[in-house]
Amino acid sequence: MTATVSPWDIHPDLMRDRLIAIGQLFHDVRSDVSDYQMPDLGDDNYVLGTRGWAWCRTRLIAAAQTAEMPWLRILDAQRPTFAIGNRAPGDRSPRKKKCPAGSTGLFQSSPTS
Repeated sequence: MTATVSPWDIHPDLMRDRLIAIGQLFHDVRSDVSDYQMPDLGDDNYVLGTRGWAWCRTRLIAAAQTAEMPWLRILDAQRPTFAIGNRAPGDRSPRKKKCPAGSTGLFQSSPTS
């Protein structure tokens, strides 16, 4: 059996509420993008994907400039690359703990039955 490790167990800046906020931002953007999809005018999956990427990038940049997400930093606005927290890019310290042996290092929610 693999051990379950949460992101905040690995790095203190990866707090649950921050990850949920970023996930909600992406979810909302993808929902909005789908609302604008017009297949009868030629929109296809490529259009949906590229529009989604552009809108996510724009909303991430806007979110990083608000007081609501002071922990969000844009490292490269073209890719987009962002950071959660105030540490320098590539700085992985201080970690709370390392991933245990056999762990994927990914957040695994408990199964629902």
